[in-house]
Amino acid sequence: MRQIYHVIYTPVMPGERQQMFEGCIRIAGHQISLFDSRSGLPSHDWNATQREQGFVWQPGSVSFHLPENAEMAFVVEVNKNYRPSPVRPHHHCRAFQG
Repeated sequence: MRQIYHVIYTPVMPGERQQMFEGCIRIAGHQISLFDSRSGLPSHDWNATQREQGFVWQPGSVSFHLPENAEMAFVVEVNKNYRPSPVRPHHHCRAFQG
């Protein structure tokens, strides 16, 4: 069964709406969240360790910290069978096991 994940922009300014994006976007907030749509919107409380590592996760969702007002392109790959390479175990930008 294929799982569908949503990418959302979480605004930091009062009154801004959450928006969905694909591809190259202009970020004006502080995080991008991926989540299983059956779980609803994620609610992550960031602690110092998670801010330092750049992401926070719980079963069914992950949020990546982003620099404010950054222009960037991003690719998200959800791979349930991912295994780090024994030759290059840290050859990835962000990876987590849920």
